[in-house]
Amino acid sequence: MASSHQLMCSLFLAVILQQIVTSSSLSDSEILLNFTMSLSNNAALSTWNASTPPCSSGGAANWAGVLCEKGIVWGLQLENMGLKGAIDIHSLKKLHSLRTLSLMNNSFDGPLPNIKELGKLKSVYFSNNKFSGDIQANAFDGMLSLKKVHLAQNQFTGPIPLSLTILPRLLELRLEGNQFEGEIPDFQQDRLKLVDVSNNELEGQIPHLLTKMGASSFSGNKDLCGPPLGLCPSSKNLSVGMIVVVVIVVAAALAAIAAVFIILRQRCPTSQWEEASTTSSHIHKKMASSDLDKMERGSPEHSSNGSKNADNEKLTFLREDRVKFDLPDLLKASAEILGQWMLWFFIQSCHYDWASDGGEEV
Repeated sequence: MASSHQLMCSLFLAVILQQIVTSSSLSDSEILLNFTMSLSNNAALSTWNASTPPCSSGGAANWAGVLCEKGIVWGLQLENMGLKGAIDIHSLKKLHSLRTLSLMNNSFDGPLPNIKELGKLKSVYFSNNKFSGDIQANAFDGMLSLKKVHLAQNQFTGPIPLSLTILPRLLELRLEGNQFEGEIPDFQQDRLKLVDVSNNELEGQIPHLLTKMGASSFSGNKDLCGPPLGLCPSSKNLSVGMIVVVVIVVAAALAAIAAVFIILRQRCPTSQWEEASTTSSHIHKKMASSDLDKMERGSPEHSSNGSKNADNEKLTFLREDRVKFDLPDLLKASAEILGQWMLWFFIQSCHYDWASDGGEEV
C-alpha cells in the first residue's frame, strides 16, 4: 500500500516537472507568435512564422521589428504598423532578454498595460497611440533598469505617477500632449537629461530639479509657474483660511466701531457729541497720516523681520503711486487707529459721566 502511494506521488511530480520544463523551454518564435494572437490588424507582421527563427545565428533579425543580439531577441521595435488590440504582457514576460519595447505610432488604446511585469526593461516607447485613463501611482515600481519612458501624444489623465520619481536610472521622460493634471511630483534623479510635460493640464510650481529644463518643456500648461517660466504670484497661493480670517477681522472691527458710536451717541448730549466728533476727526487724520508715513519709510521692526518672513505668503495692496503695503502692516495700522479711537471715546465718556455727577475735572 505504501509503495503504491509513493508511486502515485512520483507520477504526479513527474507530470508537474514536465509541464514546468515544457513552459520554460518555449522558443522565442513560439513566445512571439503567442504575443501576436492578441493583436489585430497585424498584416505588417507577416514575416513572423514558425518556419524561420526571429534571429539568425549571426545576430541578424529575420522577423520585422525584432531586434537581435547574438541570436537572442533583446528588443521589439513595432512602430508605424497600424497595430491594434491588447498587448500581451504575460507572453512578453517570457522573453528573458527583452530590454526595449517600442510600440510607437500605432492605434493601441485603453489603459496602460501592466508594464512593471517586464521589470528588466531599459526603455519603453508608447508615444503616439490612443492610450487613455489614469496611470496608477505604482505603475513603474521595481523597474530599476528603466532609463527612457516615452508616453507622449496619448490621452492619459490624472496625476503623473509617483513611481516615476524613484526610478534610479531614469534619463528621459516624455509625457507631452496628454491630459495629465495636478502638480508635477518632486523628481529626485540628478541624472535626468530630458523631461517634457508640455501641453497638459498641470498646475503649481515646477520642482527645483526640473528648472534646468527649457521653458518649452512646460509650455501649454496655463497654471504652471516658477523657473524657467514666470514667477508664481504670491497672492495666488493665499489659503482660504487666511482670507476668511481677514474677512472676520474686518467685520469685527466695523461692528465694534458701530457699537461704540451707537452707545456713545445715546449717552452724550448733542453739543458734546458734535465737539467730540470734530476733535476725533482731527486726531484720526493725524494718526492715520503718521501710520502711513511710518509704513512708507519702513520701521526698524519691519526691516529686521523682513528677511525672516520673505518666503511667507503675503497679500499685497498697491496705491496709485506704487508704494506697497503688506496685509499685516495694514491690519496693524487699522488696529492701532481703532484702539486709539476707542480709548479717546472712552475717556470722553468717563469725563462726561464724572461731570454729570457733579465731580470735578482732574
